[in-house]
Amino acid sequence: MALSVTDPDGVLPGGTLVSTGDAISPSLVRTWSEGRSVFNGYGPTEVTVGIAMGPITGPDDIGIGRPFSGSAVHVLDERLTEAGPGAEGEFYLAGPGLARGYLNQPGLTAVRFVADPAGPPGSRMYRSGDRGRRRVDGELFFAGRADDQVKVRGFRIELGEIEARLAAHPAVGLACVVVEGDVATARVVGYVTVLPGTRVTGSELRRYVAGSLPEHMVPSTVTVLDRFPTTPNGKVDRAALRAAAAHAPVPDAGAAAGPDVCALAERVLGVPQARPEDNFFDLGGHSVLATLFAREIRKEFGVVIPMRTIFEAATLAELAAVVRSAGERDRT
Repeated sequence: MALSVTDPDGVLPGGTLVSTGDAISPSLVRTWSEGRSVFNGYGPTEVTVGIAMGPITGPDDIGIGRPFSGSAVHVLDERLTEAGPGAEGEFYLAGPGLARGYLNQPGLTAVRFVADPAGPPGSRMYRSGDRGRRRVDGELFFAGRADDQVKVRGFRIELGEIEARLAAHPAVGLACVVVEGDVATARVVGYVTVLPGTRVTGSELRRYVAGSLPEHMVPSTVTVLDRFPTTPNGKVDRAALRAAAAHAPVPDAGAAAGPDVCALAERVLGVPQARPEDNFFDLGGHSVLATLFAREIRKEFGVVIPMRTIFEAATLAELAAVVRSAGERDRT
């Protein structure tokens, strides 16, 4: 994460840089590989604290190297058999750095530290929860967390895939994607940091990922943050992202046509700002949220508008005009 907020000019010219702890984005590789050698390291704390490392050859070939001597990274499928070259599976880690387990947590230890059938009798391996693949030449590639697969509006979604697409934008340093809302209003939202000297808006990033991802995987909103909140061990604090976004600066809203409808849209969509010129669906709305929006309009303003009106309104200002007109008709 430190790389995304550090100006590379004059830092370690001709030197060697090792990135560990978080996945490094293509943009950061482009930025930091100029005049330097860049290596990528991998390994959770449970293997104290690394197990693989290798050079990064370019922004389109970001591997995590090969296991250290005496250590092993098994790529296993659901049946705990080795996945073939190029096939994705879960990383199971073994070697001399393996921890004994979690202090005073025997249940969690038993789940995560399991028998290693490929090792000597009594040996164990760590079920990392990370997914990835092994190339034919042995290079390992990280693909995201196993628990990053979620279901939203009936679609199964890989959050890691969305993060990878956001991180591929030249201005993005780090990207994090989470699901917010309950079952009925669940939506994918993205958070990014940008590289020093670059600028990009959340709307631009939504359009960028929409060019390569299906509609149901495009984040409802993308918020640009100065930095990500972190946990005490330096990882992204996903639970604190929404609070950080609430304090992020937002662009000037301009003329406030229909501010009440905008405020209502903010509450329904869970976005920090909805402007009169915004489109309800571009802000992340979908059919379920449109139904909820129509119901809230009826409760807030005492008017009933057809669902079709929400779908056809180009902007919130246009929708506000319909609501005002309907209210005036009801009063006459």
